[in-house]
Amino acid sequence: MPLDDLRRKLFRKSSDFSRRTKEPTLEKHKDSPPASWEHETHDAAAAIALRNQKIVKWGLSIGVVIIVAGLLGLFFWFGGFGGSNTQKLLEFKIEGGEEVTAGRKVIWKVTYNNKNQINLDDVVITFQYPENSQPLVGQFSQNGLGREVRKLGNLEPGESGEEIFSALLFGAKDQILTGHAVMEYRPESSSARLTKDSDYSSRVVSTLLALELDIPEELKSGQDADLTLRVTNSSETVFRGLTVGLEYPDAFEFIFSQPEGTRGDGLWNIGDLAPGAEYIVIIRGRIKDSASAETFRSKVGIYDRIANTLSDFNEIVRSFQTTDALLAIQAFVDRGEEFPGVVAAGSRVDVRVVWKNNLPVSISNVVLEVGLRGIAIEPRSIDSQTGEYSAPANSMRWIPGRIPELSVIDSGEEGEFTFQFKTKENIPVTGFSDRDFTVGLEGRVASFDVPSGYEGVDISGRSFKEYKVASKVTLLQKGFFTDSRITNSGPIPPKVGQETTYLIVWSLLNTISDIENVVVHATIPSYIRWTGRVIPPDPSLSFDPATRVLEWRPGVVPAGTGQIRPAREVAFQIGLTPSLPQVGDRPELISKAKITAKDSFVETPVEIEVANVTTLLPDDTGPGKGGGRVEE
Repeated sequence: MPLDDLRRKLFRKSSDFSRRTKEPTLEKHKDSPPASWEHETHDAAAAIALRNQKIVKWGLSIGVVIIVAGLLGLFFWFGGFGGSNTQKLLEFKIEGGEEVTAGRKVIWKVTYNNKNQINLDDVVITFQYPENSQPLVGQFSQNGLGREVRKLGNLEPGESGEEIFSALLFGAKDQILTGHAVMEYRPESSSARLTKDSDYSSRVVSTLLALELDIPEELKSGQDADLTLRVTNSSETVFRGLTVGLEYPDAFEFIFSQPEGTRGDGLWNIGDLAPGAEYIVIIRGRIKDSASAETFRSKVGIYDRIANTLSDFNEIVRSFQTTDALLAIQAFVDRGEEFPGVVAAGSRVDVRVVWKNNLPVSISNVVLEVGLRGIAIEPRSIDSQTGEYSAPANSMRWIPGRIPELSVIDSGEEGEFTFQFKTKENIPVTGFSDRDFTVGLEGRVASFDVPSGYEGVDISGRSFKEYKVASKVTLLQKGFFTDSRITNSGPIPPKVGQETTYLIVWSLLNTISDIENVVVHATIPSYIRWTGRVIPPDPSLSFDPATRVLEWRPGVVPAGTGQIRPAREVAFQIGLTPSLPQVGDRPELISKAKITAKDSFVETPVEIEVANVTTLLPDDTGPGKGGGRVEE
């Protein structure tokens, strides 16, 4: 039988192999052993003949297996029902879209050619588009369609063809966008499905989604500046679901934007941008002093809320260098910072005011002023040996009539003044919006007499420095025998051998900003019994009997707790059974308590420790107050 006919017969679904030669089997030897020595020779000869017969049968079986394996090998070598040779003889590739313009239609041509000698059945092409693309089905953009499936049916030997796919691609200039395509098929007379795939890439050489950031040419320290962020669609199709973002350098302090940001002060939701349309954002900020170049970075693309990332269909970077004002001033906290950029409520703050004439000529009649911004400043505490406080303007002033050295300032001359103030111990909090307070120092320097040659030139200088005020956190630890929340028992004063129970109360108060990751912990002595009664029941309070550590994790304690919100409290009961060595003493009921947390606004740690509680019970208004020495 020819090899091709054998191959078709072997793997045809309807083939019948019922008459195929069966593999020989070995049966158990049925002969009995010889009855006497005289039959030994005859039996040995019979055994040898039987063994030779078995060897011949085994040889025939092995030969059949080898022949079948060889036929299978030849079958697979010549194409089989889907081996590697079938894939080699199937051409599948992607052409086009090597260099693209973001926002413009891109076309890919997928070509195929079946060079096998058999049919390929149930052929399907799946085309995967690059990320953030908008596939085109007909003339319509299908935002969010990640892939497209085409069913081709059957391919006969030698049959070829092509499929066209198109989309709008989006990405930043020089970005490489990638995708791939897969052809699935089933060789004729086979149930196995095989695949062949091909990858492709597209480089963005330009974009039709323009992004611009206009910055004033000259930015001086202390001045306010307006930036213009503009997104323009120059394509002939809609850019869908856009968001534009702006990252600020340290030398730029955001004040406001129009329109307001949709996610903080650096992200604006554009939505769909029609062909020829533009989206404009005006951002106002204050320029801070900087010794090096500062950089703005802006992106426009699609915002991923889960990953909190913005894809970059286009991206720009703009740098600027601050210049010294012709008359320069800096006002900053010289002493009183709790952390860099942070002052505490109820603390004294020393301010230094530094000025300089950067003009190439002398200048006369110079006036300096530092405005004090923020209700956290206590006006009655403001003091200066040289300056004068103006209540209507809420500012310190230094004027030439009172300060002779300001009458004439030579070129390059500089000097400084100082003043002091205190922050309020209790900053008013009357509503939930009263939170996250700051103290601002707004410096201004100018002259009544403009030097010759500088008419029409703004020679004045400005500066602004802001300090955050840390929240005032209070932890109270008190002990009670008499309390409405629970009925304690035992003798007062405590007696040897008899248990007296007490209630320990932890209270948290917090003023002007949220604190987070709050943990309060203390220990109780080994002679104290933990009763397990917690009021109100609070799973965030735990006791470890091995270490004797009590730990309370209330999580976030919001601003205004203890003012416009109830104080955060937890109470728990303990028992004391005094021993003879404690007679005449006031034993400790609980150790010092310590709180650790983080101020969410100023982003600094909070650590407070309060005194221990003994049987003295100074906060108890009942029978336990003032007593508590152990009696025998």
